[in-house]
Amino acid sequence: NKQVWITVHVPGTTLPGDYTGAVTINAPSETPVTMPLNVKVLPFTLEPAPLEYALYYQGDLNPYFVGIEDSDKTTTNMVLELQDLKDHGIAYPTLYWHTTEFLDQSLTLRDRMGFPKDKIYTLASSDDTQIGNPTNAAGLAHAAKIVKTMRNFTEPHGYTSTYFYGIDEAMGSEVTAQRTAWQTVHSNGGKMYVAGDKDLIDLVPDLLDLVVLGGSPDTTQVTRWHSHGKRIYMYGNPQAGIENPEIYRRNYGV
Repeated sequence: NKQVWITVHVPGTTLPGDYTGAVTINAPSETPVTMPLNVKVLPFTLEPAPLEYALYYQGDLNPYFVGIEDSDKTTTNMVLELQDLKDHGIAYPTLYWHTTEFLDQSLTLRDRMGFPKDKIYTLASSDDTQIGNPTNAAGLAHAAKIVKTMRNFTEPHGYTSTYFYGIDEAMGSEVTAQRTAWQTVHSNGGKMYVAGDKDLIDLVPDLLDLVVLGGSPDTTQVTRWHSHGKRIYMYGNPQAGIENPEIYRRNYGV
């Protein structure tokens, strides 16, 4: 058995009512199976979501790649995936990168999708493109170069703010060890975001522009972050994998 998700795109001019059709499933050497499909069109249109929806998307453009995998993407693969994300409300998929070779082309594909341009979340996939936690002059100069290099790509494509990722889910001294590097990102026109624990509010409330918190929302945390003028994203509520859309709609909105 195989579960297949189907998205039905209803034209905006469709009248409310119940619509019935069929889906035919074909497989080599198997008799085709026809299943009924019922769609109820409701008499209202949803308002734009008040929340922002993002995703750790790690597709990295590589026009020379042959095949399908989670990271390397052909142009066709990336266009299909980005369009699928856009169609399902994901406005801010991360921009994965390990070199600048195809960065401009990757951003051009995003331009075609019509994603918002107020910000873009970059996600480094190699040591050479990660901000990390340097404290010496050479390491901080490298961090500054990463920020300037990326902004030289994102800003010509119209992005207002470019975000850089810290060390994922670090805690305690691992967080404070990044402060100098994050200050360097700020001084070179970049912003910081990262997923982490509740101690981030005590360690880097001044330097972390957007925090990605796991689990159910903590109103105390929300109030403290907002008091610093910072934004909050949520994940892992519950962790992905439960095939029940209602749970995610209740926890993350429709």
